[in-house]
Amino acid sequence: MTDLAAIYRVGEGVEKDTVRAFSLSMKAAEIGNSAALYDVGQAYQKGTGVTKDMIRARYWFERADATEAAAS
Repeated sequence: MTDLAAIYRVGEGVEKDTVRAFSLSMKAAEIGNSAALYDVGQAYQKGTGVTKDMIRARYWFERADATEAAAS
């Protein structure tokens, strides 16, 4: 799902759709995909496909870090 999100984020072979990319990343993040957790944090940080929100960005970055730490 994260690969498909990346394709929509940059418009590789499809029309660029940052909202759809965010939605796909969020779905992957909700099931604990660490790359998607980071992608959601970046989306909130940059306002890509979603309203910029630094508090939510930090939340998702922290979840990504916690998931990576648990996997180590």
